[in-house]
Amino acid sequence: MFYLRQEDIWREDLLDMQNKNFCFVGGMRWSSKWGIPLNFTYPFVKLEVKEGEIIINWNLYLFNKNYFLSKRNITSVAIYRGVFSQGIRITQQKPNFPDDIIFWTFQPILLLDVLRENGYPVVYL
Repeated sequence: MFYLRQEDIWREDLLDMQNKNFCFVGGMRWSSKWGIPLNFTYPFVKLEVKEGEIIINWNLYLFNKNYFLSKRNITSVAIYRGVFSQGIRITQQKPNFPDDIIFWTFQPILLLDVLRENGYPVVYL
């Protein structure tokens, strides 16, 4: 598994698509069941890309939670731009999960490329 950091973006040896397991560190926003969006800032969220699923892990001191999204439940992945930040929007249909999950990253294009190489439905806008 590769951990990609901002300074490693252009290192071709880290972009070995044969491994197909990548890990990105960033932030996250998603709607809670009460309709209030939960925001986790960088570097408290880890997004791990595997061939058949995406694993989102947020770790805030004593609180640690893993979420698993199967590839078949993901309908689209696209760039998302906030006022001061950028990331990707994952639209999915898993029950009891929010429809849209925003993952904040300094490397949205690289993350989209990794997802596309792993067969996820990436939309370039």
